[in-house]
Amino acid sequence: MKDLAQMDCMMSTRADVNFLALICEFTYLDSLFKGLQAAVGAHLADTMLSFLLAPLYYVLPFFAESLLFYLQYCVFMVLPLLLLALGCSLEYLKSEIDFASWITASGFTTHSCLPDAMFSSTLSGMNIHLWLDTLPWVSKYLLCMATAMYFILFLFLLETNFFRDAWPLMLQSTFRKFFNQAGEALVHMCLWCLLFFVCMTGLWFMMAVVIYPEQMMVALSGVGGLGFIAFSMFTRYRASKEQITLFLKQEVPDILDLVCDNFLREFDRQDLAGPSQNRNRLGQKVAEVARVEMRKYVDKRFNLVQLAQLSGGQAGDYQKMDTNTLFRQIFDRALLKAESWSALGPQSERPAGGALGALSSALGLKKGGDEGPQTQAHQVKTTEQILIESGLQQEDTSDMEHFTMRVRISDRETELRDKSVHSYSEDQRQKLMNVFVRCLEGLPMAADVEDVLEDPKMLGRAIYRAQKSKMEVFNRARLKDGLADAGSLVPAVSKKSATDSAQKISLLELFISDVNQQELKKYEFYIARYLDDVLDSTNIAESIASFVWRESPLEIKKQLRLTLDEHCVGSSMQRVFEDLRRWKSSVMKQSGDAGLRASLTLKKAPEGGEQSTGLLQMLEQIQVIDRSASADYRRLVWKMLERKVNEWKDEEETEYVISPNELENFVRELLSGQLWWGALVELLRRIGFPIDLDGGGSPNTLPVAIVREEFELFLPVQKKGGLLSREKVPDFLFAVTRADGTDGGCGRIWKAQMIKLMQKLQICGHVNVPQQGAERSSKGTSKKALSRNDQQAETLNDLAQYGWPDWLQRAWNSKARDWVRKDGSSVGAICPFIPKKELYGFLQEIAFKTDTQKPDNKAFQGSKVDDDYDDWRKVKDGDGYVNAIWNLRGKALLELRGVWQECFFHILADMSNEVTDKQKGLILFEICRQDQLKFYGQHAQYRDANRDGLLHVNFLFHWLRENLVQNTGECSLQVLQKVLERCELTLPRIVVTSLYHSAKPTDNFNDSWNLRKVSDLEDRIVMYLVKGLPAESVEALIFDVLSVPSLQDIGKAELKFIFQQVDTKLGTNGFLEPREIRALITFLGQAGMSLADLLKSLKTLGCDFPELKIKEAFLLLDTSGDDLMDLPEFLGLMDYVIVRLIPQEIMRVMGLEPQQVILRLVVAVLTLLSVFLFVFVSLGAFHVEIAVDSDSSGSAATMIRTGIALLAVVALKRDGSEEDEERFFKDARERLYAMMGVTHSQIDARRRAMGYSAGGVPQVSGMTAGKGGMGQIKLLKGRPADEGDDGDDGDDGGDD
Repeated sequence: MKDLAQMDCMMSTRADVNFLALICEFTYLDSLFKGLQAAVGAHLADTMLSFLLAPLYYVLPFFAESLLFYLQYCVFMVLPLLLLALGCSLEYLKSEIDFASWITASGFTTHSCLPDAMFSSTLSGMNIHLWLDTLPWVSKYLLCMATAMYFILFLFLLETNFFRDAWPLMLQSTFRKFFNQAGEALVHMCLWCLLFFVCMTGLWFMMAVVIYPEQMMVALSGVGGLGFIAFSMFTRYRASKEQITLFLKQEVPDILDLVCDNFLREFDRQDLAGPSQNRNRLGQKVAEVARVEMRKYVDKRFNLVQLAQLSGGQAGDYQKMDTNTLFRQIFDRALLKAESWSALGPQSERPAGGALGALSSALGLKKGGDEGPQTQAHQVKTTEQILIESGLQQEDTSDMEHFTMRVRISDRETELRDKSVHSYSEDQRQKLMNVFVRCLEGLPMAADVEDVLEDPKMLGRAIYRAQKSKMEVFNRARLKDGLADAGSLVPAVSKKSATDSAQKISLLELFISDVNQQELKKYEFYIARYLDDVLDSTNIAESIASFVWRESPLEIKKQLRLTLDEHCVGSSMQRVFEDLRRWKSSVMKQSGDAGLRASLTLKKAPEGGEQSTGLLQMLEQIQVIDRSASADYRRLVWKMLERKVNEWKDEEETEYVISPNELENFVRELLSGQLWWGALVELLRRIGFPIDLDGGGSPNTLPVAIVREEFELFLPVQKKGGLLSREKVPDFLFAVTRADGTDGGCGRIWKAQMIKLMQKLQICGHVNVPQQGAERSSKGTSKKALSRNDQQAETLNDLAQYGWPDWLQRAWNSKARDWVRKDGSSVGAICPFIPKKELYGFLQEIAFKTDTQKPDNKAFQGSKVDDDYDDWRKVKDGDGYVNAIWNLRGKALLELRGVWQECFFHILADMSNEVTDKQKGLILFEICRQDQLKFYGQHAQYRDANRDGLLHVNFLFHWLRENLVQNTGECSLQVLQKVLERCELTLPRIVVTSLYHSAKPTDNFNDSWNLRKVSDLEDRIVMYLVKGLPAESVEALIFDVLSVPSLQDIGKAELKFIFQQVDTKLGTNGFLEPREIRALITFLGQAGMSLADLLKSLKTLGCDFPELKIKEAFLLLDTSGDDLMDLPEFLGLMDYVIVRLIPQEIMRVMGLEPQQVILRLVVAVLTLLSVFLFVFVSLGAFHVEIAVDSDSSGSAATMIRTGIALLAVVALKRDGSEEDEERFFKDARERLYAMMGVTHSQIDARRRAMGYSAGGVPQVSGMTAGKGGMGQIKLLKGRPADEGDDGDDGDDGGDD
C-alpha cells in the first residue's frame, strides 16, 4: 500500500506539472502584451515593456560576468595555495629537524610554527607577529610570492571580465601581450614549485627512513597494512564483479528464454481453443464484407470487356472467380500496359517468399527448383513484381496470424530502418515482442473501440464507405446545367465537349483543369522570370567572354586535330595519303618506273602561266596545292620543295628526285603539323566558317578566291613556304575576320558561332528550326518527319546550314561590319563577321522589337507583371488576355518580339507540363507554330513579319489554354502528382510514376508531348486501390465514418505517420488491406500498458522484481510521457532489468555493492587502528623513557610493534574457504532464479532438451578459489545423459 501511495503521489505530481504548464500557456506573455497594447496604447505598452526588460538587458549580463569572474577566481586561486603548502611543509620539516636535534643534543626546545591567528598565544604560544619574526627566509619569500600572486591574478581576472576595453585602443594590444606573458610566467612558476614540492617530499621521506629506521618502521608497517587491506579488498571486489558478470552472462539468456517460452506455451494452451481463432475469424470476416461491397462497385464501374481483360479470361469468367482472386488479378494489372494484360493469364502466380520469389517468378523457374521454358505469363511482370524491383518490399498479409501482425505494427524500432542494440539476441527480442502483445491482449480496451472490433459487418461496411468516398473522385458524371458557364474549371467549349453536350466528366478532370488554369494565370510571370534571368546583362557578358576566349578556341583546336589526324576517318590527312597511293598506282600502270621517277623529280620553277610538272604537279593532284593557286604561290612552294628534296634525295643522284619507297614518308614529314589549302578548306567547313565553297553566292559568305588570296598572302604562310603551321591557325582566323584585340582569341564571330552562342544563352538559338513546317492532320498528328540536321544539330557545320528569317538577318547586317581587303578596297556588301562589342546589342535587337516607347508615354496602358519583376509590363487585349509584354530598360520601353523555343520549353516546365526531350520539344514548338500560321492564314491582319519563326505571346496563351486547360482528357506526370495531392490521395512517388507510364499515351502532338489519357489513369488508380485504403481514407474511416470517441484525440499528422510506418512494415504499397486496418485500430486503441498493468504482467510472467525499481524504470523509460509503456519501451525495460536491476540485486545479496565494500573497509581500518593503539599503549607501559644510549632496546621495541601490527593485518585479511564461496554463489543463483520465476530443475531440463549436455555447451556448476582472493566460476563441459556424475547427484531437485 505504501508503494501504491508513492506511485499515486508521483502521478499526482505529474498532473500538477501538467496543470502548471497549462497555466503558463494561458498566461503567455504574447497574449498579455497584445491585451496591454489594446488597453493603454501601443506606445505606452512598448515603454512599459522596455522598462520591465531593462534588467534583463543590463543587470543580468553584469551578474553573469560576476559569476564568471567568481568561477575563474576559484579556479586560478588554487595555484598560490601550492606555494603556501610548500611553505607549511618547510616549516614542518624545520620543526622535525629541530626536534631531532634536541633529541641528539638535549639542549634545544622547539615550538609549533603555526600561528594562533584567531586566539593569540593559546595553542602554540605564538601570535602572528612572533610567527612572522621566527620564519626562516625561505618561508618568508614563499609567503611574499604567494601574496603577490594572489594580487596579480586578482587584477588579471578583474581586468579580463570588467575592464577589458578600459585601456586606450592603441595600448590594448601591448597590454594584452604583457598580460598574456605575465600569466604564462606565473603558471610556469607554480608548476615548477609543485614539482619541487613533490621531489622534496619524496627525498625527505627517504631521508627519514635511512636516518631513523626504527621510528619509521612502525609507521611504514601501519601504512603498508592499510594499503594492503584496501588493495586486497579492491581486487576481491573487482574479481567478484567480473565473476558475477560472467555468471549472469551465462545464466540470464537461458533463463529469459525459459520465461518467455513458458509464458507463450501456457498462453497458447489456454488461448488456442477459442480466442485466437475468433480473432483471426473476425479479421477474415471484415475483409470479406469489405471486398464483397467493393466488388459491386467494380462490377458497376467496368464494362464486360474490361472485366474480362482484368480477370484474364472470357467475358463471363470474372463471375466464377471468388472476390480475392478477382481483386488479385485486377491489382496485378494496375501497373502493366494494356497490351500485356492478356499475356499475364488468368492464374498469375504471386511471388512467394518476398523478393526472392519475385525474382524466381520473373526468371520463369518452376516450383521445386526445376528449370523449364518460360511461359508467356512468367515473362510479364505483375504489379507486385514491379513494386519489388522498384525497392518497395511486398508481403502477403491475408493469412498472417493475428499476433504476428500486432507485433509487426507495434515494433516501432524498425521505423528508423535500424533496430536498437539490445543486451539480448534477436531471437529473444522476437520472443519478448510476442510476450508483450499477448500481455496486451488480456488488458481492457476502450469500450467504443472494442465494439467496433467485435462487429465485423459494421467495420467492413465502414471500410467500404471510406474507400468508396475516395473512389468518387474517379467516377464520371454528367455535367450539370450551367456548370460550364458558372466557373472557370470547365470551359464553355472544349475539345471533348464541342460535339457531345452530354459529356461525362470526373472530379479528377476538374482538378486537372483547375491546376492548369492556376498555372496559366502565372503565364506572364513565368515569361518575365525566365527573360529577366536570360537577358541579364551581367550573365550575358560573362557567357560571351567565356565563349570567345575559351569555348570557341577549344572547339577550333578540336576540329583542327581531327582534320590533321591521319587515323581519323574522313580527315584531310587521311584523304591525302589515299590520293597519294591511288596516284602512285595509276602512274605505275601507265608509265612504269621511268614515268614514276619523272613525276617525282622536282623540275624547274613554273614561270607565268605555265602548268606545274613533276613533283609540283603530283602535289596538285593529291590536293596539297590548289590548281587555281597563283604563280607566286607556286614559286614559293617550289623553293620550299627544293630545300626538302635536297635533304631527301640520294647522294648519288644528280637530279632533285624522291625515291618511290620514301614518297609517303617524305609527304608525311612535309605536311606534319602544317595546313595546306585543302586541309584549310576542310577545317573552315568543319567550324562553319562563312566561305562560299559551291560558288552559289550565299549571302554574307566570303568567296573561295578571296579566302585563298588571304591564305597565300598570310605572312606565316610565306615564311613556311606555302604551308600554315597549326599553331598559327588562330592568327589566320584573327586576320581574315579583320578582328582587333577585343574580339577574342580567334577573331570575330561568324554565323555558326553566333547560333551556338545564342543556344548557350537560350536566346533564339533555334529560330526557324525546323525550316519545313510539319503539317497536322485532323487528329493533330505530324505527317512529315524532320530532316537529319533538324533533328540533331551538334557541329558548327550543321549550325551554318540554319536559315534565318528576314528580321534576324537584318539584325545581323545592322551589327556586322562590311568585309574589306587589307588595302581597304571593298568586295561588295558582305557582312560575315560581327565584333564582340556588338554582340549584346545584337541579342537585344533580336529579343525585342525595334520600335520603342518612353516610360512616361500616356498612351501606354501596361501594368506590372509582378512586384518582384516590376520592370516587366504586360498589355492586355479587349478580352482581358495578355497581348504583349514590355520591358523597361533604361529610359526606353521595349516590346518582347515573341516566344522562342527555349522560352517555350521553360514555360511548359514551369506550368508542370515539361517536355524532357529537346528534339521532341522542337517538334512540339513547330506544331504550335504551324497552328499559328493557320490562324494567320485565316486572320491575316494579325500577322507580323517581324515575328516569323516565333510565337506570339497572345497566341501561345490561347494555345496553352486550349491544349491544357480545356483539354481535360490528358495530363502530365507533374500535374497528376499535384492533382492527387489536391484530391488528398497519398501514394508512393514510384507508384504514381509507374501508374502514369503504364497508362495510354495521348494521340495528339505526334508523340512529342509526354501526356497520358486521364480516363486510363483513373481506371488504373481504381485498380491499384481495389485491395485497400490509402492514408486519407483510413483517416476518414476513423474520424468520420466510425467516429470512435476514444480515437478522436489522435492528430491527423500522427495518424498519417503511423499509417506510413504500418504500410512499410506490412508491405510498402500506399494502402492498407481490411485486416491490416483492423489491426491498426487495435493498435491505436491499445498502444501500451500502464504501470499497474506492467506489474501485473510481470507477475504473470513469474518475475519477482522489486516494485520500487520497476516504478523507477517505468518513469525513466516512458519517453513519450503518456503513462503507457509501448513495445520499444518494454524492450528497453528488459534491457534495464538485465543490465542494471538483476546485477544490482545479485550484488546486494552477495554484499558487493560499493557502499557495502566501503563499510567493510572502514571497519577493517578501524580494527587495525585499534590494534595499533593497543600495541602502542601496551608497549609504552614498559618503555616510559628512551635514552640516547639505549638504541638496541629501542630497536627491539620497534620490531615488536611492527611484528604485532603485521600480525594484525594478516589476521584481518582472511580468504573464505571454497565451501563458503559455493554457498555464497548458491544463494546468488537461488535469488536469480527466484526473481525470474524459474527453478533449477527447469533450467537443467531445458538444457538437456536443447542438447547442451551432449553438445558440450558450458554451464555454471560452482566456484573454486581464485588467485584474487575470491572464487572463480568453474565451467564444466557437459557430459552425455547416460554418464553419471557423482558431483551432480541430487541437483535435479533444485539444489546446487
